[in-house]
Amino acid sequence: MMELRVLRYFLAVVREQSISRAADALHVTQPTLSRQLMDLEEELGVRLLERSRHGKGVTLTDAGVRFCNRAEEIVKLADMTCAEFRSADGNDEGDIYIGAGESPVMRIITNAAVRVRNRRPKFRFHLFSSNSFLLLERLDRGLLDFAVIVDGVDIEKYQSLQLAHGDRCGVLVRKDSPLAKKRHVALSDLAGIPLLVSQQQGAASAANMQMIKESGVALDVAGTYNLLYNAAVLVSGGFGAALCIELYAKRIPHSQLVFLPLEPQAETRWNLVWRNGTELSPAAAFFLEELQKE
Repeated sequence: MMELRVLRYFLAVVREQSISRAADALHVTQPTLSRQLMDLEEELGVRLLERSRHGKGVTLTDAGVRFCNRAEEIVKLADMTCAEFRSADGNDEGDIYIGAGESPVMRIITNAAVRVRNRRPKFRFHLFSSNSFLLLERLDRGLLDFAVIVDGVDIEKYQSLQLAHGDRCGVLVRKDSPLAKKRHVALSDLAGIPLLVSQQQGAASAANMQMIKESGVALDVAGTYNLLYNAAVLVSGGFGAALCIELYAKRIPHSQLVFLPLEPQAETRWNLVWRNGTELSPAAAFFLEELQKE
């Protein structure tokens, strides 16, 4: 049966990229560590590590990369569980794990976090940034207490709290584009222009794609992007326009681009979600109570 201790051994070898250095860090002998790793590979039925011929280092196999991701999650969840129950009695210490994309809505989270720290100075906050789908995946696995999720993503199976802030949706275009003369842009203005949309189902895409569908306007969705910066490079080079939210557009350093809000006005709204049917840790419950005062 796989042991947590062996997972920590494996992760130490990955971190040090050497069995001998990992053995020194773990204060075990190299033969003992090598034997544990071989037993682990035998139990899984796959090779996780490629040993160099001269014994100077190790690299992960494809199976090793997959296993490393799982091992990190298992160890992290075990550590979170231990920390939660060690602090449960006194409630003076605790950890709160929050996942979110980049958004001004984090100011609301911040305000609540400051109040929590003022009342519970030993509470610790751990932030993880990603898109909505990955955040929900980590939430489902118990690696997050809360996730900040944009409207348009299915959150029906979770408990949720709508946060007040909305981010304005619009389009990023070149300053020499005919559209740049407008103060606002309607979807009908974008007909015939190659459009880039976010593929993350967060930020602009959930709201904008729903708006496009409902408008009935035949738009040329010519591509998707993960990071707006890369889409902005394409737009600045003459590749149409990019649908996005104003927050992200303001962070783009391209001086030849301009953000134009959509008309009628469209905003993305955000929700704080947590798992249904799972009791929050005392620290997480304390934070939620404070956030609900906003």
